[in-house]
Parts: sequence; C-alpha cells; structure tokens
Amino acid sequence: MKNKIHDERIEKSKLEVKNEAIYMISFILLVSIIRNVFMLKLPISNYITEIFILGAIWVYVFIRNLWLGNLINVAETVNKKVILLCTIVSSITLTMTFAVNNFNLYSSKYSGVFDGLFWAAILVMFIQMFILSLLFYVAMGKIKK
Repeated sequence: MKNKIHDERIEKSKLEVKNEAIYMISFILLVSIIRNVFMLKLPISNYITEIFILGAIWVYVFIRNLWLGNLINVAETVNKKVILLCTIVSSITLTMTFAVNNFNLYSSKYSGVFDGLFWAAILVMFIQMFILSLLFYVAMGKIKK
C-alpha cells in the first residue's frame, strides 16, 4: 500500500480556493436577493429559495467552525473598539438599505428627501439596527469565550 505525502501548502491553497468559492456564491446570492427585493419588487415567494440557500451556507459554516473549535480564540484578539466600529458600520449599512427601500415605497407620503418624517424614520431604523448589531456582537463574544 502506497502512502501519498500531502504538502500542507497545497492543501491550504485548495482550502483557500474553496473558501473563496463559498464567499463568491454567497455574494452572488445576496446581490440576486437585493435585486429581486429593491429593483424588481418581486414577492418573497420568487426568491425564498435564494434566502434559504444563503442562510443554510452560513449556518453550516458557523456550526462547522464552532464544532471544530475554530471560533474559540477569535474573541481574545477583538477589543471593544473593533466591536463598536463593526456595530456602527453594520448599523449604517443596514439603515441605508432600509432607508432606500422606505423612500422607494413611501415617497408619495414624503415631501422630499429632507422631510422630517423621513429622517425620523431613518433615525428609528438606525437605533433599531444599532441595538440589534450590538446584541449580535455581544452574543458572539459570549459564545466564543
């Protein structure tokens, strides 16, 4: 019986290619979902499969990494400033996405982009997204410890 010697560098490069493929598939699914929701305004029944596949990919990656113990040491390298910065960036990104959708759906109710009601809705969305993102990052820190 002949044992093949595997070079770790080759194995690592193969894993990197697979990792990049997962990110690329996820990005394509996310772009497709955003296009269906915001540009084509299709009902959710038309893109529910894409949402399910995207969620299944990331749930599997998370659970598999947790099972292998790959997420345990990450919390030691992340400090509070990074968590706050990630929370603010993700909150702004989510708020901008929902604000554009809100203005597209309810533009007839607003007198323009500078309408006070529109900015109040954006502020409420930002506060909600900030709290949700902060809870997410705090919960992730608790899981990793």
